[in-house]
Amino acid sequence: GSDAFGPDFAQRLCADGKTDIANHEQAVEVVKVEGAKLWRAAVDRVQGRRASPAGSTVPASDDRMLYWARVEMTKALRQWDPDFDMTAEQREELQWQFERASRGQYDIALPEGNAANGKKYRRMLVSGFDVFTLGVPGTPNTGLRNGNPSGATALAVDGKEVTLTDGTVLRIESYVLPVSYDPFNKGMQEDTIGPWFMPGPKRVDASITISQGGANQFWLE
Repeated sequence: GSDAFGPDFAQRLCADGKTDIANHEQAVEVVKVEGAKLWRAAVDRVQGRRASPAGSTVPASDDRMLYWARVEMTKALRQWDPDFDMTAEQREELQWQFERASRGQYDIALPEGNAANGKKYRRMLVSGFDVFTLGVPGTPNTGLRNGNPSGATALAVDGKEVTLTDGTVLRIESYVLPVSYDPFNKGMQEDTIGPWFMPGPKRVDASITISQGGANQFWLE
C-alpha cells in the first residue's frame, strides 16, 4: 500500500509539468508536510490504523515500506526542475528537511510532567535504524528483501503510553536514523534529541537507540 507515495509526491511537485510552488520557502514546507505524511502512514500501518491492500502477504509490522517509499520520493525530489532558481545549498536543504520529516524527527511530541488530566508523565525517546546490508547491485543476493527490526520497533512504539508500577505514565516517542555517516556528521542526532534534553517540563527521562544486533544478541547502544 505504499506504492502511491512516490508518484503522488512527483505529481505534487510537478502538476502537468508546472509546479504551483513559487519559491524555496514554499518548497521546504511542502517536503516537510509530505515527509510527515509518509512517517504517519508507516506508523499507522504498523500499529493497525492503516489497512494493507487485499491479498498483501507483507506483515503489518514491516518497516520496509517507509524505507523504499522514501527512496522513491527522494529520487523525485532530486530530479525536480522547478520554475524558480535554487542554489545547490537550497536543494540540499530540501533533501535534508524531507529526510528529517519522513523519519519522524519533527513528529516528536512529549507531554509535560503533570498533564491537565492529572496524569504524571515520564518521557522516553526511542530510535531505530534504516534498512541496510542491501547487497551489491548486479550480484545474486537477497539484500533487497531485508528489513531492520530496530526500525520496525521504532514504528511500533511511537506515541505509545504505558502505565508503570508507580502509577506514572510513560510516553514513548520514536524516530528513525539513517545508516550513513554524513547525516550524523551534519548533526542530525543532536538536532533531533537535543531540544528534549534541555531543562524544562518536557525533558526526557530516557533516550534509547536500538540497533539491529547480531546473531543471538541484543545490542543496547
